[in-house]
Formats: sequence, C-alpha cells, structure tokens
Amino acid sequence: MIKLNLWPEPDKDLTIKRAVFVISLTLGILAVIIQALFLVHLVTQTYLLQSEIEHVNNLISSLQTKNKESKEFEKTVNYLSRLAEEISQIKLNQLGVAKLLLELSNKIPDRVWLTTLDKKGLVLKLEGYALSDVDLANFQKSLELAELFDRVDLVKSVTVYLTKLFAYDSITKQLLMNMSETKDQSKFTNFIQNRAQNLGIKVIKGTPPSGILLNDSDLNQGTTKLSWRTNNQAIQAGIYLWSKPETLEAKNFVLETKINFRKLLVNQ
Repeated sequence: MIKLNLWPEPDKDLTIKRAVFVISLTLGILAVIIQALFLVHLVTQTYLLQSEIEHVNNLISSLQTKNKESKEFEKTVNYLSRLAEEISQIKLNQLGVAKLLLELSNKIPDRVWLTTLDKKGLVLKLEGYALSDVDLANFQKSLELAELFDRVDLVKSVTVYLTKLFAYDSITKQLLMNMSETKDQSKFTNFIQNRAQNLGIKVIKGTPPSGILLNDSDLNQGTTKLSWRTNNQAIQAGIYLWSKPETLEAKNFVLETKINFRKLLVNQ
C-alpha cells in the first residue's frame, strides 16, 4: 500500500525561532533571579553595615561618656588637692608660723644672719650672709637635723664684701649696726631716716662727738653685742649715722627648705 503525506513540510526557521525564544526567556529569567539574589545580598549587607555603624556609634558614645566622667573626676581630684593645700596653708599660718620662726631663729649661728624669708606653699626660701663657708655649712646642717624641715638645698653661695653701717640714737641710747653690700646700704639708710622722721628728730651723719664703741659679752647667752658708751658730755639730739671704711668678706647664700607640715602640727 502506498501512503501519501498530504501535510506540508515543517518550517525549519520557525523551529529555530522557537528555540531562540525559549533560550532568551530562560536567560531573562536567570538574569532576574541573579539580580534578585544580588539585591537581597546587598540589602543584607546594608543591614549588617548599619548594625555595625550603630554598634560603633554606641561605643563612641560610651567612650565619650567615660571620657567626660574621667575629666570630671580629674577636675574633682584637682579641686580637692587645691582645697587640701589651702587648708594646710591656713592651718600653717594659724598654728605654725610662730613655732616655725622660733625654730628657725634657734638654728641661726652667731656668724650667720638672714635678710629675706620667703614662703610659697610649704617651701621656705632663706637668703642671707655667712662670714665663712664653715658657718654656712653649719647652718645648713643645723636645719637638716631639725624635725620641721624635710630637706635643705643650697641654691646659691657667692663671695661678697660687706660694709658696716652704724646708727646711734642719742635719746634712747640704742646702737644699731648693719652689714650689707654697697648696693643695699640705702635700705638701712632709708630705715634710719624714716625712724628719725617718726620720732621728730634729725639724722646726723658722722660719729657722735663723745663716746666709744664697745663689744659687750653676755656670758649667760654666749653672745656678743655692740654698744656706744658715752661720757657725761651732752650731745646733740638725733640719730647719728656713720660707716667704717674697711670691708668684710662674707658669703651671700640662698637656702631652700621644705616644711614638714605633719611635724609642725604634731608639735603644736
């Protein structure tokens, strides 16, 4: 039997077009899926990043708070330290100055004298003169052994030449002597002039017309002091001011010591 095929021949171009369409659709769907996955990943990463940023911000805020608390604590500590120092100074001024000066005066040898005493906080600065290095060393050692001082530092020691100035009050019979450098003699002169002005008498330059300068020894105190012994001749009322021509070699020194505040309070 012979069979006849009456159907038309298949269109090869249509088959190809269908295949291209299916492939394109598949690729499009894959592209959409990939984009969707990428978007989901991007959203997830953004959320995680925001969480990290929030965490970092919280840490920064916490550190700023702690830093602020630390600064406030530091301010409080500094304030309390200043307050304690001020209270110490008040107590020192109220309770210890007299004892401190008494202790200091007991430690000064005969051949050492002070011209300046300056206190800043618990640091005491002493300036003066000593007739030799040995006298200065003895004075420093004496202060080091005292309970009221923690340390004694020699800041300055230079050789200078001093001149003696004398002032004799003919009314009170009092004799004053000053040993100082030439540049400082005006201080003593001004002091005598002010004293004479307050007493209503005048300053007379030169030695009194009668009398003699004496050294009087006090055997009980172990010290020597100067006096002016006059005869019975009347002299002009006033303060006589004169100097001796010779100079005396000495040491101009500066000592710095720290006051032992606890010892000072305990000894009150």
